Amino acid sequence: MQLAESRYSLYAVLVHSGWSTHSGHYYCFVRTTADTWHVLDDSRVFTCFELMFYIVRCVLCCIVISYT
Repeated sequence: MQLAESRYSLYAVLVHSGWSTHSGHYYCFVRTTADTWHVLDDSRVFTCFELMFYIVRCVLCCIVISYT
């Protein structure tokens, strides 16, 4: 059996920061254009200038280097 090549475009990432789903904080990253990402955190919205996503042990991680 031959595996088909999969392609996708990542346009949003939901992030949970905390010890469990019952406690902690949720926020997200949303891509509005090819090179523009925004952080949506409660009532605050920031534009990311440098953003890096990476995968560690099947978990998608993110580093925001700079934003306004």
